[in-house]
Amino acid sequence: MLPVAIAITDELERHDKQFHERSKEIRQPTAAVIEILDLTKADIPSEHLTKEIIADASHIENSNGVIPVVHRKLPFFRTRKRLASLDHEKKYAQLKKGFLLSVAYSSTIGGLSSLVGTAPNVLVKGFADDRYSGTDFKITFQNFLSFALPAAVIMLVFCWMWLQLLFNTKELFQWRITNELREAQNDLHNMLRQQYKDLGTPSWSECSVAVIFVMLVLLWVTKDFDSTPGWDIIFRSKYISDGTVALFIGVLPMILPNKNPFKKDWHYQPIIKWTDLAKNMPWGALILLGAGLAIAEAFQVSKLSESMAEVLSFISAAPMAAVILAVIIISGLFTEVTSNLSTATPPNAIVFASGELRVWDMMKAGIVMNIIGFLVVFFAATTWMPKVYNLNDESIALFFSINVTNVKGLNKLSPHK
Repeated sequence: MLPVAIAITDELERHDKQFHERSKEIRQPTAAVIEILDLTKADIPSEHLTKEIIADASHIENSNGVIPVVHRKLPFFRTRKRLASLDHEKKYAQLKKGFLLSVAYSSTIGGLSSLVGTAPNVLVKGFADDRYSGTDFKITFQNFLSFALPAAVIMLVFCWMWLQLLFNTKELFQWRITNELREAQNDLHNMLRQQYKDLGTPSWSECSVAVIFVMLVLLWVTKDFDSTPGWDIIFRSKYISDGTVALFIGVLPMILPNKNPFKKDWHYQPIIKWTDLAKNMPWGALILLGAGLAIAEAFQVSKLSESMAEVLSFISAAPMAAVILAVIIISGLFTEVTSNLSTATPPNAIVFASGELRVWDMMKAGIVMNIIGFLVVFFAATTWMPKVYNLNDESIALFFSINVTNVKGLNKLSPHK
Protein backbone atom coordinates (compact mmCIF):
# COMPACT_ATOMS: atom_id res chain seq x y z
CA MET A 1 0.00 0.00 0.00
CA LEU A 2 2.92 2.36 0.49
CA PRO A 3 3.63 2.83 -3.26
CA VAL A 4 -0.10 3.34 -3.86
CA ALA A 5 -0.29 6.05 -1.18
CA ILE A 6 2.71 7.88 -2.64
CA ALA A 7 1.28 7.58 -6.17
CA ILE A 8 -2.06 9.02 -5.03
CA THR A 9 -0.51 12.09 -3.41
CA ASP A 10 1.79 12.67 -6.38
CA GLU A 11 -1.17 12.45 -8.77
CA LEU A 12 -3.20 14.90 -6.68
CA GLU A 13 -0.29 17.34 -6.56
CA ARG A 14 0.32 17.07 -10.30
CA HIS A 15 -3.34 17.66 -11.10
CA ASP A 16 -3.52 20.64 -8.74
CA LYS A 17 -0.51 22.27 -10.39
CA GLN A 18 -1.95 21.78 -13.87
CA PHE A 19 -5.32 23.19 -12.83
CA HIS A 20 -3.77 26.33 -11.36
CA GLU A 21 -1.56 26.83 -14.39
CA ARG A 22 -4.59 26.69 -16.67
CA SER A 23 -6.54 29.08 -14.47
CA LYS A 24 -3.71 31.64 -14.56
CA GLU A 25 -3.63 31.92 -18.34
CA ILE A 26 -4.39 35.55 -19.27
CA ARG A 27 -5.67 36.54 -22.66
CA GLN A 28 -4.14 39.83 -23.71
CA PRO A 29 -6.34 42.72 -24.89
CA THR A 30 -6.23 43.99 -28.47
CA ALA A 31 -5.38 47.57 -27.56
CA ALA A 32 -2.45 49.26 -25.91
CA VAL A 33 -3.39 50.00 -22.33
CA ILE A 34 -1.50 51.19 -19.33
CA GLU A 35 -3.01 49.58 -16.27
CA ILE A 36 -2.58 51.11 -12.89
CA LEU A 37 -3.29 48.61 -10.14
CA ASP A 38 -5.42 50.07 -7.43
CA LEU A 39 -3.53 48.72 -4.46
CA THR A 40 -3.72 51.82 -2.33
CA LYS A 41 -5.39 49.87 0.46
CA ALA A 42 -2.44 47.51 0.72
CA ASP A 43 0.70 48.46 2.57
CA ILE A 44 2.97 48.19 -0.47
CA PRO A 45 5.69 50.64 -1.59
CA SER A 46 4.57 52.91 -4.42
CA GLU A 47 7.30 51.69 -6.77
CA HIS A 48 5.61 48.26 -6.75
CA LEU A 49 2.15 49.53 -7.70
CA THR A 50 2.51 50.01 -11.45
CA LYS A 51 2.14 47.23 -13.95
CA GLU A 52 3.43 48.46 -17.30
CA ILE A 53 2.32 47.43 -20.77
CA ILE A 54 4.58 48.69 -23.58
CA ALA A 55 3.62 48.99 -27.19
CA ASP A 56 5.56 51.17 -29.65
CA ALA A 57 4.64 52.24 -33.20
CA SER A 58 6.54 49.42 -34.93
CA HIS A 59 4.69 46.86 -32.86
CA ILE A 60 1.33 48.40 -33.73
CA GLU A 61 2.07 48.57 -37.48
CA ASN A 62 3.19 44.92 -37.67
CA SER A 63 0.58 43.50 -35.37
CA ASN A 64 -2.36 43.18 -37.84
CA GLY A 65 -4.68 44.60 -35.24
CA VAL A 66 -3.29 42.52 -32.38
CA ILE A 67 -0.99 44.46 -30.13
CA PRO A 68 1.67 42.42 -28.37
CA VAL A 69 1.95 43.08 -24.70
CA VAL A 70 5.13 42.99 -22.65
CA HIS A 71 4.81 42.57 -18.90
CA ARG A 72 7.42 43.64 -16.45
CA LYS A 73 7.20 41.42 -13.41
CA LEU A 74 7.67 43.44 -10.28
CA PRO A 75 9.22 42.19 -7.03
CA PHE A 76 5.89 42.17 -5.19
CA PHE A 77 4.24 39.82 -7.66
CA ARG A 78 7.29 37.54 -7.81
CA THR A 79 7.23 37.27 -4.01
CA ARG A 80 3.52 36.51 -4.00
CA LYS A 81 3.97 33.78 -6.60
CA ARG A 82 6.84 32.27 -4.63
CA LEU A 83 4.77 32.26 -1.43
CA ALA A 84 1.89 30.56 -3.25
CA SER A 85 4.29 27.89 -4.49
CA LEU A 86 5.58 27.32 -0.96
CA ASP A 87 2.04 26.98 0.39
CA HIS A 88 1.27 24.47 -2.36
CA GLU A 89 4.33 22.36 -1.50
CA LYS A 90 3.58 22.53 2.23
CA LYS A 91 -0.02 21.42 1.67
CA TYR A 92 0.93 18.29 -0.24
CA ALA A 93 3.87 17.52 2.05
CA GLN A 94 1.40 17.43 4.94
CA LEU A 95 -1.03 15.34 2.91
CA LYS A 96 1.70 12.85 2.04
CA LYS A 97 2.65 12.53 5.71
CA GLY A 98 -0.97 11.78 6.55
CA PHE A 99 -1.19 9.13 3.82
CA LEU A 100 2.02 7.42 4.94
CA LEU A 101 1.05 7.38 8.60
CA SER A 102 -2.41 6.09 7.71
CA VAL A 103 -0.78 3.13 5.95
CA ALA A 104 1.41 2.41 8.98
CA TYR A 105 -1.32 2.78 11.59
CA SER A 106 -3.97 0.89 9.63
CA SER A 107 -1.63 -2.07 9.14
CA THR A 108 -0.76 -2.06 12.83
CA ILE A 109 -4.38 -1.78 13.93
CA GLY A 110 -5.37 -4.49 11.47
CA GLY A 111 -2.75 -6.76 13.01
CA LEU A 112 -4.27 -6.22 16.45
CA SER A 113 -7.57 -7.77 15.37
CA SER A 114 -6.09 -11.16 14.51
CA LEU A 115 -4.41 -13.70 16.72
CA VAL A 116 -1.53 -14.02 14.26
CA GLY A 117 -1.42 -10.35 13.28
CA THR A 118 1.39 -9.35 15.62
CA ALA A 119 4.01 -11.10 17.75
CA PRO A 120 2.52 -9.97 21.12
CA ASN A 121 -0.78 -11.66 20.24
CA VAL A 122 1.00 -14.92 19.50
CA LEU A 123 3.01 -14.52 22.71
CA VAL A 124 -0.17 -14.17 24.78
CA LYS A 125 -1.66 -17.21 23.06
CA GLY A 126 1.41 -19.33 23.81
CA PHE A 127 1.56 -18.12 27.41
CA ALA A 128 -2.14 -18.86 28.01
CA ASP A 129 -1.89 -22.33 26.47
CA ASP A 130 1.08 -23.17 28.67
CA ARG A 131 -0.01 -21.43 31.86
CA TYR A 132 -3.74 -22.21 31.89
CA SER A 133 -3.76 -25.63 30.25
CA GLY A 134 -6.40 -27.91 31.70
CA THR A 135 -8.73 -25.03 32.55
CA ASP A 136 -11.77 -23.64 30.79
CA PHE A 137 -9.91 -20.46 29.88
CA LYS A 138 -8.75 -20.74 26.27
CA ILE A 139 -7.67 -18.23 23.67
CA THR A 140 -8.73 -19.40 20.24
CA PHE A 141 -8.64 -17.74 16.86
CA GLN A 142 -12.39 -17.28 16.99
CA ASN A 143 -12.83 -15.75 20.45
CA PHE A 144 -9.78 -13.52 20.01
CA LEU A 145 -11.27 -12.22 16.77
CA SER A 146 -14.59 -11.61 18.52
CA PHE A 147 -12.82 -9.56 21.17
CA ALA A 148 -10.22 -7.69 19.13
CA LEU A 149 -12.00 -7.00 15.82
CA PRO A 150 -14.60 -4.54 17.21
CA ALA A 151 -11.85 -2.77 19.15
CA ALA A 152 -9.75 -2.50 16.00
CA VAL A 153 -12.66 -1.05 14.01
CA ILE A 154 -13.31 1.60 16.67
CA MET A 155 -9.62 2.42 16.86
CA LEU A 156 -9.41 2.69 13.07
CA VAL A 157 -12.26 5.24 12.98
CA PHE A 158 -10.61 7.39 15.64
CA CYS A 159 -7.28 7.05 13.83
CA TRP A 160 -8.84 8.40 10.62
CA MET A 161 -10.38 11.34 12.49
CA TRP A 162 -7.11 12.21 14.23
CA LEU A 163 -4.99 12.07 11.07
CA GLN A 164 -7.58 14.18 9.24
CA LEU A 165 -7.45 16.83 11.96
CA LEU A 166 -3.66 16.76 12.06
CA PHE A 167 -2.79 16.74 8.35
CA ASN A 168 -5.93 17.61 6.37
CA THR A 169 -8.08 19.94 8.45
CA LYS A 170 -9.13 22.26 5.61
CA GLU A 171 -10.52 19.53 3.36
CA LEU A 172 -12.16 17.77 6.33
CA PHE A 173 -14.63 20.64 6.79
CA GLN A 174 -15.10 21.32 3.07
CA TRP A 175 -18.72 20.41 2.37
CA ARG A 176 -19.01 21.72 -1.19
CA ILE A 177 -17.31 19.79 -4.00
CA THR A 178 -15.72 22.22 -6.45
CA ASN A 179 -15.11 21.58 -10.14
CA GLU A 180 -11.39 21.36 -9.42
CA LEU A 181 -11.93 18.66 -6.79
CA ARG A 182 -14.34 16.73 -9.00
CA GLU A 183 -11.86 16.79 -11.89
CA ALA A 184 -9.05 15.67 -9.58
CA GLN A 185 -11.18 12.77 -8.34
CA ASN A 186 -11.88 11.65 -11.90
CA ASP A 187 -8.20 11.78 -12.85
CA LEU A 188 -7.24 9.88 -9.71
CA HIS A 189 -9.89 7.26 -10.41
CA ASN A 190 -8.57 6.78 -13.94
CA MET A 191 -4.99 6.53 -12.66
CA LEU A 192 -5.88 3.85 -10.10
CA ARG A 193 -7.91 1.93 -12.66
CA GLN A 194 -4.95 1.97 -15.05
CA GLN A 195 -2.58 0.75 -12.33
CA TYR A 196 -5.02 -2.05 -11.54
CA LYS A 197 -5.07 -3.08 -15.21
CA ASP A 198 -1.27 -3.03 -15.29
CA LEU A 199 -1.21 -5.70 -12.58
CA GLY A 200 -2.58 -8.23 -15.06
CA THR A 201 -4.18 -11.52 -14.13
CA PRO A 202 -3.07 -13.32 -10.94
CA SER A 203 -0.33 -15.88 -11.49
CA TRP A 204 -0.49 -19.52 -10.44
CA SER A 205 1.74 -18.90 -7.42
CA GLU A 206 -0.33 -15.91 -6.30
CA CYS A 207 -3.54 -17.94 -6.44
CA SER A 208 -1.84 -20.79 -4.58
CA VAL A 209 -0.72 -18.49 -1.77
CA ALA A 210 -4.23 -17.03 -1.50
CA VAL A 211 -5.74 -20.51 -1.21
CA ILE A 212 -3.14 -21.49 1.41
CA PHE A 213 -3.95 -18.41 3.46
CA VAL A 214 -7.70 -19.12 3.34
CA MET A 215 -6.98 -22.71 4.42
CA LEU A 216 -4.95 -21.43 7.37
CA VAL A 217 -7.75 -19.17 8.58
CA LEU A 218 -10.42 -21.85 8.15
CA LEU A 219 -8.37 -24.49 9.97
CA TRP A 220 -7.71 -22.13 12.87
CA VAL A 221 -11.31 -20.98 13.16
CA THR A 222 -12.86 -24.44 12.95
CA LYS A 223 -10.28 -26.31 15.04
CA ASP A 224 -11.94 -25.69 18.37
CA PHE A 225 -15.08 -23.77 19.28
CA ASP A 226 -15.84 -22.50 22.76
CA SER A 227 -18.68 -24.92 23.46
CA THR A 228 -18.55 -27.32 20.49
CA PRO A 229 -15.58 -29.50 19.47
CA GLY A 230 -14.02 -28.77 16.10
CA TRP A 231 -12.16 -30.93 13.61
CA ASP A 232 -9.40 -31.62 16.15
CA ILE A 233 -11.73 -34.17 17.80
CA ILE A 234 -10.64 -36.74 15.21
CA PHE A 235 -7.14 -36.73 16.76
CA ARG A 236 -5.97 -37.64 20.22
CA SER A 237 -6.49 -35.22 23.07
CA LYS A 238 -3.93 -32.38 23.00
CA TYR A 239 -2.42 -33.94 19.87
CA ILE A 240 -3.24 -30.95 17.63
CA SER A 241 -2.58 -27.30 18.45
CA ASP A 242 -2.58 -24.02 16.55
CA GLY A 243 1.15 -24.49 16.08
CA THR A 244 0.51 -27.75 14.25
CA VAL A 245 -1.70 -25.94 11.75
CA ALA A 246 0.86 -23.16 11.35
CA LEU A 247 3.69 -25.62 10.65
CA PHE A 248 1.58 -27.57 8.15
CA ILE A 249 0.58 -24.45 6.24
CA GLY A 250 4.12 -23.06 6.45
CA VAL A 251 5.56 -26.14 4.75
CA LEU A 252 3.09 -26.10 1.84
CA PRO A 253 4.70 -23.17 -0.07
CA MET A 254 7.98 -25.09 -0.10
CA ILE A 255 6.24 -28.10 -1.68
CA LEU A 256 3.60 -26.74 -4.05
CA PRO A 257 4.76 -25.67 -7.55
CA ASN A 258 5.00 -22.02 -8.50
CA LYS A 259 3.60 -22.63 -12.02
CA ASN A 260 0.74 -24.59 -13.51
CA PRO A 261 1.86 -28.26 -13.53
CA PHE A 262 -0.62 -29.12 -16.29
CA LYS A 263 1.31 -27.16 -18.93
CA LYS A 264 3.59 -29.03 -21.31
CA ASP A 265 6.68 -26.90 -20.70
CA TRP A 266 6.31 -27.13 -16.92
CA HIS A 267 9.40 -27.56 -14.76
CA TYR A 268 9.01 -28.03 -11.05
CA GLN A 269 10.02 -25.23 -8.76
CA PRO A 270 8.47 -24.55 -5.35
CA ILE A 271 6.66 -21.33 -4.59
CA ILE A 272 9.45 -20.43 -2.21
CA LYS A 273 12.78 -22.13 -1.68
CA TRP A 274 14.16 -22.90 1.74
CA THR A 275 17.20 -20.73 1.07
CA ASP A 276 14.98 -17.73 0.30
CA LEU A 277 12.83 -18.42 3.35
CA ALA A 278 15.84 -18.69 5.64
CA LYS A 279 17.25 -15.45 4.23
CA ASN A 280 14.06 -13.39 4.56
CA MET A 281 12.50 -14.99 7.62
CA PRO A 282 12.04 -12.53 10.53
CA TRP A 283 13.98 -14.64 12.99
CA GLY A 284 13.95 -11.80 15.47
CA ALA A 285 10.20 -12.22 15.98
CA LEU A 286 10.63 -15.92 16.74
CA ILE A 287 13.46 -15.20 19.16
CA LEU A 288 11.32 -12.54 20.84
CA LEU A 289 8.44 -15.01 21.18
CA GLY A 290 10.68 -17.72 22.60
CA ALA A 291 12.35 -15.28 24.98
CA GLY A 292 8.98 -14.16 26.31
CA LEU A 293 7.89 -17.72 26.99
CA ALA A 294 11.24 -18.51 28.60
CA ILE A 295 10.98 -15.49 30.90
CA ALA A 296 7.44 -16.50 31.87
CA GLU A 297 8.65 -19.99 32.74
CA ALA A 298 11.56 -18.51 34.71
CA PHE A 299 9.08 -16.44 36.74
CA GLN A 300 7.23 -19.65 37.57
CA VAL A 301 10.22 -21.84 38.43
CA SER A 302 12.05 -19.22 40.49
CA LYS A 303 8.91 -18.41 42.53
CA LEU A 304 9.26 -14.77 41.48
CA SER A 305 5.63 -14.75 40.36
CA GLU A 306 4.53 -15.75 43.87
CA SER A 307 6.60 -12.95 45.40
CA MET A 308 5.14 -10.42 42.98
CA ALA A 309 1.64 -11.71 43.72
CA GLU A 310 2.21 -11.12 47.44
CA VAL A 311 3.48 -7.59 46.81
CA LEU A 312 0.53 -6.79 44.55
CA SER A 313 -2.06 -8.50 46.72
CA PHE A 314 -3.48 -5.12 47.74
CA ILE A 315 -4.94 -4.61 44.26
CA SER A 316 -7.31 -7.55 44.77
CA ALA A 317 -9.57 -5.20 46.75
CA ALA A 318 -9.51 -2.52 44.05
CA PRO A 319 -12.29 -2.26 41.45
CA MET A 320 -11.60 -4.43 38.44
CA ALA A 321 -11.87 -1.46 36.08
CA ALA A 322 -9.12 0.34 38.01
CA VAL A 323 -6.88 -2.73 37.83
CA ILE A 324 -7.39 -3.04 34.07
CA LEU A 325 -6.68 0.66 33.56
CA ALA A 326 -3.52 0.41 35.65
CA VAL A 327 -2.28 -2.55 33.61
CA ILE A 328 -2.94 -0.68 30.35
CA ILE A 329 -1.16 2.47 31.54
CA ILE A 330 1.84 0.56 32.91
CA SER A 331 2.18 -1.42 29.67
CA GLY A 332 1.98 1.81 27.70
CA LEU A 333 4.61 3.52 29.84
CA PHE A 334 6.99 0.59 29.40
CA THR A 335 6.77 0.99 25.62
CA GLU A 336 6.45 4.78 25.49
CA VAL A 337 10.10 5.30 24.63
CA THR A 338 9.88 3.41 21.34
CA SER A 339 6.21 2.71 20.57
CA ASN A 340 5.70 6.07 18.84
CA LEU A 341 9.04 6.25 17.06
CA SER A 342 10.11 5.18 13.61
CA THR A 343 11.81 1.98 14.78
CA ALA A 344 8.95 0.70 16.94
CA THR A 345 7.24 -1.59 14.43
CA PRO A 346 8.02 -2.75 10.88
CA PRO A 347 5.26 -0.53 9.35
CA ASN A 348 6.73 2.52 11.10
CA ALA A 349 10.22 1.69 9.85
CA ILE A 350 8.96 1.17 6.29
CA VAL A 351 7.13 4.51 6.06
CA PHE A 352 9.99 6.33 7.78
CA ALA A 353 12.41 4.94 5.18
CA SER A 354 10.46 6.81 2.48
CA GLY A 355 12.19 10.02 3.60
CA GLU A 356 8.95 12.00 3.84
CA LEU A 357 8.58 11.80 7.62
CA ARG A 358 10.54 13.09 10.59
CA VAL A 359 10.73 11.50 14.02
CA TRP A 360 8.78 14.45 15.42
CA ASP A 361 5.95 13.83 12.93
CA MET A 362 5.62 10.25 14.13
CA MET A 363 5.81 11.22 17.80
CA LYS A 364 3.21 13.97 17.40
CA ALA A 365 0.74 11.59 15.78
CA GLY A 366 1.72 8.56 17.86
CA ILE A 367 1.23 10.06 21.32
CA VAL A 368 -2.43 10.79 20.63
CA MET A 369 -2.83 7.37 19.01
CA ASN A 370 -1.45 5.84 22.22
CA ILE A 371 -4.12 7.60 24.26
CA ILE A 372 -6.81 6.50 21.81
CA GLY A 373 -5.56 2.92 22.04
CA PHE A 374 -5.57 3.01 25.86
CA LEU A 375 -9.17 4.21 25.98
CA VAL A 376 -10.45 1.79 23.33
CA VAL A 377 -8.76 -1.24 24.91
CA PHE A 378 -10.04 -0.22 28.34
CA PHE A 379 -13.57 0.10 26.96
CA ALA A 380 -13.35 -3.29 25.25
CA ALA A 381 -11.87 -5.02 28.31
CA THR A 382 -14.63 -3.75 30.59
CA THR A 383 -17.60 -4.37 28.29
CA TRP A 384 -17.61 -7.32 25.89
CA MET A 385 -14.37 -9.14 26.80
CA PRO A 386 -15.84 -10.89 29.91
CA LYS A 387 -18.71 -12.19 27.78
CA VAL A 388 -16.41 -13.40 25.01
CA TYR A 389 -14.18 -15.35 27.42
CA ASN A 390 -16.96 -16.35 29.84
CA LEU A 391 -15.29 -14.68 32.79
CA ASN A 392 -17.30 -14.51 36.01
CA ASP A 393 -16.43 -12.92 39.33
CA GLU A 394 -14.88 -16.12 40.68
CA SER A 395 -12.55 -16.67 37.75
CA ILE A 396 -11.49 -13.02 37.67
CA ALA A 397 -10.71 -13.14 41.38
CA LEU A 398 -8.55 -16.22 40.85
CA PHE A 399 -6.52 -14.40 38.22
CA PHE A 400 -5.53 -11.75 40.76
CA SER A 401 -5.28 -13.89 43.88
CA ILE A 402 -2.02 -14.86 45.55
CA ASN A 403 -2.57 -18.48 44.54
CA VAL A 404 -2.77 -17.58 40.85
CA THR A 405 0.47 -19.48 40.29
CA ASN A 406 -1.04 -22.72 41.56
CA VAL A 407 -2.41 -24.95 38.84
CA LYS A 408 -4.87 -26.49 41.28
CA GLY A 409 -6.43 -23.11 41.89
CA LEU A 410 -6.61 -22.43 38.19
CA ASN A 411 -8.55 -25.64 37.62
CA LYS A 412 -11.47 -23.98 39.37
CA LEU A 413 -11.94 -21.60 36.43
CA SER A 414 -15.34 -22.23 34.96
CA PRO A 415 -17.55 -20.58 32.34
CA HIS A 416 -20.14 -18.09 33.42
CA LYS A 417 -23.48 -19.79 33.92
